[in-house]
Amino acid sequence: MGVRAAWCVLLTGALLGTSATVVLGEVAHREARDRGAGQRVGEAFAWPDHPALSDPGETLAVLEEAATETGTTVIRSVGGDAVGRPTVGHFVFPGSGETRLFAEYSLASGRWPAAGELRAATALATTDAAERPDGVVTTGVPRVLAHRYELTVAPLALAFDRVPTAGLYTLEAPDRDRRDRFLERILAHMVQAGATEVVRADLEGPPPAGGHEEGRVLASGAVPWLLGAVAVLVALAMLVRDARTVGVLRLLGYSRRLVWYRVVGRWALLAAVLGSAGGGAIAVLLPGADADLLLRTLAASGAAAGAVVLSTALGGILVIQRIHAAELMKGGLR
Repeated sequence: MGVRAAWCVLLTGALLGTSATVVLGEVAHREARDRGAGQRVGEAFAWPDHPALSDPGETLAVLEEAATETGTTVIRSVGGDAVGRPTVGHFVFPGSGETRLFAEYSLASGRWPAAGELRAATALATTDAAERPDGVVTTGVPRVLAHRYELTVAPLALAFDRVPTAGLYTLEAPDRDRRDRFLERILAHMVQAGATEVVRADLEGPPPAGGHEEGRVLASGAVPWLLGAVAVLVALAMLVRDARTVGVLRLLGYSRRLVWYRVVGRWALLAAVLGSAGGGAIAVLLPGADADLLLRTLAASGAAAGAVVLSTALGGILVIQRIHAAELMKGGLR
């Protein structure tokens, strides 16, 4: 009983590890997705690092004017750390209508700032309780899985309190013509401001760079599967160890499936139930969790549990058949 109980604990731990790996992978994936949300709704452009183009107020005025004239949306995405906590910020000026950026997120409470509020710099949505500039109200709180970082969507006018004017921006344009007109307008301003050496190619942004954290998390997912493989081998070893018991049960007329169930199967099924239920509990109790995370976790833990149970059943039945034949041939079960 003690060996079987220990084996059940090992198998349950492997299944819980599978669920934890799925959750960690989803947390890393969503953080990377949240950081790159601006890149998915538009195309990057660069504001050059030039002394004549470094004034925040003038830069903001040029970007707002160009966005309003062309009916486009400008987004400045930034990241960093605030008192040891990672931050993700998207600062938006919608030249016309709403931005598609909001479709990349979900809200835990409240609402997204309206286009007019973003243009007037009077509202934002944030998870950061300290993010409360004077004259700006918080309309909503975005959903962040595991509360791992602070997420803010705010007016573009607030971006330059954190970052310089030079850097990458995202332009959300309905079509290529409006994008070209926007870039032509800001290029004309740059030349007029004294940055005569800036050309159109200097405004083109580089392709987005991917992160590595999710890959590290997914690589660590091999650990629970290795534990599961060990658990299967231990189950087969237990059947071999209990060869005499297996032989007696077979002589008493028990089928191979029933022998498997009595010796190791019921413990495997118990571990499968406990592991799947524990995986679901991990997903439900995680702050910011949603139905999508729960379904992914249950699917992964259920698939792992099914694979382990099926492996122990098929391998166990083959071992039981060989043990029975060998014992009868040796006459060891008299």
